[in-house]
Amino acid sequence: MVFQEGHDHSSMCNMVLLWAAVALFRRRYVLFWFLMGVASNLNIIYTLAAMTYFGVAIFLFYNKAERKNLLLPSILAVLLASPAIWNIVDNARQTIPDFEQWFAVLRYVQDWHTFPLSWSWKGWIATLVFVLFTLYLAVSLVRDYPVLSRLSTAWTGVGIFWLLVGFFSAYVFRNRLLLSFQPARAMDFWFVSSTVWLVCLTCAYFTVYSSSLQGLKKSLPPIALLFAYGIWRTRFIEEAFVLVTVQLLLMAAVSATGTLIFLKYVPDTRKVLTGIIAGYYMIGLLLGLFQVYRREGVVISPANRYPKAYTQIARWAQASTPLDSVFLVPFTWKDFRLDSRRAAFLTVKDSGLIGAAPSYLPYWVERMMSIGVNPVALGQEGLRHPFMKLTPYRTEEFWESLYSQIDDTKVRSLVKRFGITHWILEERRKTEFPEVYHAEGWKVVRVSAEAVEQDNPTIPTSQPRRDSQR
Repeated sequence: MVFQEGHDHSSMCNMVLLWAAVALFRRRYVLFWFLMGVASNLNIIYTLAAMTYFGVAIFLFYNKAERKNLLLPSILAVLLASPAIWNIVDNARQTIPDFEQWFAVLRYVQDWHTFPLSWSWKGWIATLVFVLFTLYLAVSLVRDYPVLSRLSTAWTGVGIFWLLVGFFSAYVFRNRLLLSFQPARAMDFWFVSSTVWLVCLTCAYFTVYSSSLQGLKKSLPPIALLFAYGIWRTRFIEEAFVLVTVQLLLMAAVSATGTLIFLKYVPDTRKVLTGIIAGYYMIGLLLGLFQVYRREGVVISPANRYPKAYTQIARWAQASTPLDSVFLVPFTWKDFRLDSRRAAFLTVKDSGLIGAAPSYLPYWVERMMSIGVNPVALGQEGLRHPFMKLTPYRTEEFWESLYSQIDDTKVRSLVKRFGITHWILEERRKTEFPEVYHAEGWKVVRVSAEAVEQDNPTIPTSQPRRDSQR
């Protein structure tokens, strides 16, 4: 997940939470709380949501003595999560001068996480199919795999519960703290974990029903359906992309194994399936090591997300510009701050702070308005039409179009208002500002206040001195 999602802290958090789930089920309580503390600092929202899933598992499968042993080392998680906890307390104390404005902007920037009615019809079909398929497999295996069946069913129930909470928080209560928690987003962890459950359930289902020709015929259709559905689902469930990819490979392998068994070419099902799983994990490890080697480390984000020049420009900025430099970068370069250790004027990810830190709202709205986007008006339109999709105003194409419209006049205005010092643009675009670096079809120009003043000599740089000062 790290290599596919780059520096996406949410994806990293899901990976750590899955690791924590393994530690919990293996009764390694210290490791479990350690990982929960780490996850809290990556994404406290996902971690709190995951804790409800883990709580249900603890209630179902742990006796009183085990629960006591589990709670004893929980202080470790509290200590590790203290920075995240402090942020929650600090954000809770913040006031919102204009709740309606904040609520409208929330509709624009966080509809997927907070406003379930804005989901696409594909998203709703995916959720429904995923839920029904999980429940079908769980019910079919309740006798042969009771623990797996009960746990997957219970976690599906938790996911549905959070989806209902999301409905009420967005369309009934409209409570600021509840909305900041993004309850509908708790479904994301269910999507990620349920991918693992479906792999386990499908393999178990195949094991149970493949002992006879009639059972084999019964087991192959759901496996084929899951495989076809997974291909479609990878297009819009980003957080689970890597896990779904692994799932698809495993399902393809299981389906192929089923066919071979049907043809009586494979005598030992368990060894073959174990070999398939081990093989794909080994391939994943080798690909990951290759990524590290190709990029000379894991600091720079995946090259396929940005132009080839991205890595070179980020490293140049870090090595050759003052620490207080402010870059006007393509708005889709959301990792530039991390990779260059320099400030960026605006990126597509900056709106993520609005839900948890409403005091940030006016500063972000001001910057959005400066490039010609009114997020308040867009959000208000979305509130009037609950099923309206605002995603066209957040796509990469939309942001790239906005950036392509920025010219020297606009940059001069941004320099005066926001203190921008450098502008990154494609080499083919013309500008009067001096170039200070170029790489792979892109260039960096200096647009500091001094450069603007040189382009506009009629603008005085200071007040004229009085006679007494001469």
